[in-house]
Amino acid sequence: MIRAATVTSNAHGVDRLNIKPYHVFSVEGHGYLVKLLSNRVYPIAQDEEYALRLFLEKGEPLDERLAEKYGLIGGEADYETGRKRRWDQIFAVRKIYCLELMMAQECNLRCTYCYGDGQFGGRGIMSEETVLAAIDWFLSSIEGETYPPGSEPSISFFGGEPLLNYAMIKRAIEYLHDERGRKDITFSITTNLTLLTDEMLAFFKSRRVSLLISFDGRMQRLYRRYASGADSYETVSQNIRKALSVLPASCGRGTLYGEGDMEQMTDDLLQIGFRYGYINGASGSLISGTVLKDKQDWYRVLVATYPEKTRRYLNAIKERDEEAYRRLSFDQEFMNAVGRGWNPSRNMLSCGGGRTMVAVDVKGDIYPCHRFVGVKEMRMGSICTPFDQLHTGEFADHVSFHQERCRDCFLRFTCGGSCMHESYCDVGMPDEAPTIHRTFDTFCQYRRLCAELAIHTERMLNAQDRAWLRGIRAKPGASEEKA
Repeated sequence: MIRAATVTSNAHGVDRLNIKPYHVFSVEGHGYLVKLLSNRVYPIAQDEEYALRLFLEKGEPLDERLAEKYGLIGGEADYETGRKRRWDQIFAVRKIYCLELMMAQECNLRCTYCYGDGQFGGRGIMSEETVLAAIDWFLSSIEGETYPPGSEPSISFFGGEPLLNYAMIKRAIEYLHDERGRKDITFSITTNLTLLTDEMLAFFKSRRVSLLISFDGRMQRLYRRYASGADSYETVSQNIRKALSVLPASCGRGTLYGEGDMEQMTDDLLQIGFRYGYINGASGSLISGTVLKDKQDWYRVLVATYPEKTRRYLNAIKERDEEAYRRLSFDQEFMNAVGRGWNPSRNMLSCGGGRTMVAVDVKGDIYPCHRFVGVKEMRMGSICTPFDQLHTGEFADHVSFHQERCRDCFLRFTCGGSCMHESYCDVGMPDEAPTIHRTFDTFCQYRRLCAELAIHTERMLNAQDRAWLRGIRAKPGASEEKA
């Protein structure tokens, strides 16, 4: 059971104590206090939780000794100051880590739930001129920058189906490695794998290219069919087995939609041979003009299931059950939101789109990420525009500057909002303009729950548990590290 309450502005008790904003909650009988501006977390006794909750909910007097124990007495920066301070801390360092190259803005499949609808903002194949110019732009953008281990610059070949343009993928990698001498940059390809050949596989192995393979298990037959309507399951299944025999750390990527089931899809990915992978709910479509319809129901399901999933996650760690842990790690949203623990700075941004990551389309235009390609309002510039001169627009701002509901939330200094693409899709009322800063009730409820479960999870782990987790996550291809 989870209980929570928040004081959202300075309040005064009977002794005229100036109490700093805080949030108090409990999970499975464990109480926690969060100081909102500093994000410091304290485990608290049951009687302390009771007293802190009474002060919040009923205005009961708060014992001065308890307030002093947790540093709750004294002035606190106001909402605007605290919010701006947090945002300045995050946005002060803006540099690019990842370049997404839209190698082919078309696809040989017509997946039911695809946000690109087979076209991705206008059909086209990236030319050699654009590929090489985009790489040169990327190299100039990262020149002189330093990157921590594990966060090296990377290039992701995307689409559509990028293997429709395999020749230019090969040319790009050879250009970077052989002509520019940059072997520190990592490569990945997100592919439906229908077009895989032995030649491609040998090249990917020789150049250490990571594969992210889209596959929905038994739902493949229903939702991931060829443009002709033909079944893609057998071809993709055979190619997955072939790829895993050469690149065993390849990652599977499943999409839940319609009749899809998380546990069933996890079984299917494991059975075909994936050791690493993740599964997400389908997103809304921008390019086809449809409005996000199912995502709120998706978050309701997550809110209902995450407390039990958190118990299973902690049990897997405590019992050193690697297989149970691996199964849970296929749920990417859970691992990112709960399994990786409480990290206020990481959660301040919904993602790196437009800040640490950009996508280049077949014409050389730059967008915040692959999902926005073709949305003219989201165009940031082109590969002729220096990185620090890209038009950031709404991406230079933060959701909490636009949503009144953020003011009273205990995550107001740490939450980056939902996926910007999903926010843009969820247009709300017919006369509302699209914005990346929209929020909705079910997501906010989900994010608050995840923060509380993440804090609880982190507090339940001891040094031995953490050492075991580091060993699991250090293994090549660990799915939550690819997210």
